[in-house]
Amino acid sequence: MSRVRLKDVCASITDGEHGSVPATSNSGYYLLSAKNIIDGKVILGSIEREISQEDFLKIRKRTSLEKGDILITTTGTIGNIGIVENCSNYDFNRDVGIFKCKTDVLLPRYLYYVLLSDYVQTKIRHNSKGGTQKHIYIHDLEDIEIELPEIEEQKRVLNTLGKIDDKIHKNREINDYLCSQIQFLFSYLFNLSNAPKSWDKGVLSDIANITMGQSPSGDSYNIIGKGCPFYQGSTDFGAIFPTMRMYTDKPSRYAKVLDTLLSVRAPVGSLNIAYENCCIGRGLASIHGKYDNNTFVRYLLKNNRWYFDNINNSGTTFGSITKNYLFEMPITIPDGKLVSMFEQKSSLIEQQIYKNEQQIRELSNLRDWLLPMLMNGQATIED
Repeated sequence: MSRVRLKDVCASITDGEHGSVPATSNSGYYLLSAKNIIDGKVILGSIEREISQEDFLKIRKRTSLEKGDILITTTGTIGNIGIVENCSNYDFNRDVGIFKCKTDVLLPRYLYYVLLSDYVQTKIRHNSKGGTQKHIYIHDLEDIEIELPEIEEQKRVLNTLGKIDDKIHKNREINDYLCSQIQFLFSYLFNLSNAPKSWDKGVLSDIANITMGQSPSGDSYNIIGKGCPFYQGSTDFGAIFPTMRMYTDKPSRYAKVLDTLLSVRAPVGSLNIAYENCCIGRGLASIHGKYDNNTFVRYLLKNNRWYFDNINNSGTTFGSITKNYLFEMPITIPDGKLVSMFEQKSSLIEQQIYKNEQQIRELSNLRDWLLPMLMNGQATIED
């Protein structure tokens, strides 16, 4: 095992496009950012910034982005790690760093785990610059030193960690399927575009309690678990539940477990589910059904995405919504018996989704506990 700098075992370490790139439509090419790296993957949302093919090819010529490259978010919520799979129609802006490994000495998947390790994550936070909007520069990433075993040992480590990650991935696939089943049930019971005349018209605040987030004082933020989990905005979002990264011991506005978390700043309308009681910052609102209708309210929001897309498509770079805009969101209120039927069936499915997420977090903790011991030689793997 040898100690090396990342720049010595990577063919290149760069980041995405620095310049201003005009938006277009219907090109099929996208300029993504840090918010698109979720749970180790690149996720394209329903609305992304489209750019021309010409601009896309210019950016691709510089980044040379390809399958197997390792990604890291470098602005805002720094240190999220992802792996590139199919990248034929997207590239990144400067908020994302891109590692290309020298594969004869460093396997890309091994680097992925190295970057996830507490050691490197601590280095990243220590070297970050800025106040509220943190940033880490490429040259700081290049100089991070790691312990690097021989290729065969890397393969053995990957075999062990890969089995854990395979189970995590399977649980996420199951949860995605379960969410699709709830959506299917919602669409079957509630045809919002052709609602019966007997259904009422109202606004969101008629059926839900809404709390607009408020950021606590900056000196209360910590990463050591002091206080309660704190989510600032959609940059903390995962596919279904947010990722716990920050705590505060001076919480000001709260969300309860299983409340809907709604992004009220660009991208407006993104949703997650609160995994635990938590504090929410000014980039979020928490929404809780008033009448044992929490899941119904969540899927009603999902199926009225147009209301938030009006803000996202307004041309404002940093769109946001006001309290009044959210409270007065026009909705259709279906028959109460139908809502109760939906809630009874869907809440059981969401309970299973939550149990799967608990297992995901337990497996992730196990992986993260094994990771440093495998990488520094405290534990070895025998064939």
